[in-house]
Amino acid sequence: MAKSNYLPKKIYKTLVNYAPRVCVDLVITNGKKFLLGKRKINPAKKHWFFIGGRILKDETIEKTLKRKLEEELGIKSNLLYSKFLGTEDFFFRVGKNKTHDVNIVFLVKIKEKEFKNFDKEQHSELAWFNKINPNWHPYIKKMLKIAGFK
Repeated sequence: MAKSNYLPKKIYKTLVNYAPRVCVDLVITNGKKFLLGKRKINPAKKHWFFIGGRILKDETIEKTLKRKLEEELGIKSNLLYSKFLGTEDFFFRVGKNKTHDVNIVFLVKIKEKEFKNFDKEQHSELAWFNKINPNWHPYIKKMLKIAGFK
């Protein structure tokens, strides 16, 4: 994706304070396991979270899904299957700053089990899980339940 589609940081920070972001989140699965990344940046810093991010100007939802797979996991759309799970508001507060994301969530089945080239600016680590941790953010638990996990 061309860098021209990204907002300059100053404008982006201002917009986030006044308007929701539209994002794509991916419930990535391989067999009976799902993948989460431990976030290094806000929102949700230090929390286990889905791979995903905002939709860029002139980018379709499908292109965003593929871009996030490549940017955050280093894989080129090796999808076995994707299915729309729902749309969910996500609110997060960090100090005085709060964000509002409107997340379009997809179940994504992939073949990969390891990600050597994952985005280390976004995540400190990636891990496969087979059950929901009761301490995770309610949004994560809700979407995983919709995807069929317990």
